[in-house]
This record gives sequence, C-alpha cells and structure tokens, in this order.
Amino acid sequence: MAILPLSLLVVTWAGVSFASLVLSLATGQAGPLATCGLAGAGLALAILLSWLQVGWQVLPLGQLLLVPLFVVWKLPIYLTFLTRPQRGWVRTERDGL
Repeated sequence: MAILPLSLLVVTWAGVSFASLVLSLATGQAGPLATCGLAGAGLALAILLSWLQVGWQVLPLGQLLLVPLFVVWKLPIYLTFLTRPQRGWVRTERDGL
C-alpha cells in the first residue's frame, strides 16, 4: 500500500521536470534539470529492463508504447484527488459475507 502507482510517479517526475526547466530558464542553473533528466533516464531504463525480463510475456511491445496515453488518461483522476479528496471510507461490498 505504500508504493505509489507507476503512472503517478511518472506524472510527478514530469511536473518536477517542468518546474526544473522553468527554474533553469529563469536562473541559468542547469543542475536541477540535469538531475531530473538523469532520474527520467533511470526510470525509463528500469521500466524497459523490467519489461524485458518479465513484462514482454504479458504486455506486447505495441501496448507498452501506448503507456504514455494511459498516463495522460489518469491525469483527471489525480487532479480530482488533489482538489477533492475522498473524506469517508467506502466499504467494498462482498458476496456471501
């Protein structure tokens, strides 16, 4: 439960990268932007290596290339969570209990 969804990690990385780009353009300091670039390369490498080891059996390459669209599709869900978080507990209905 403590591990965030991978799509949320990618969205967070993209947001921090954008902020680093703006900071870099405003100040001329490229350190934060370079760090985000390395983090993004590491994230992409980790995803690729994971897919090469076990994921290719479950997810064809064509579908893997559609993952960025999946991340964009998740954006409204994450924005709703930030603007109107769920306040109460919603109990899941179970059959036979």
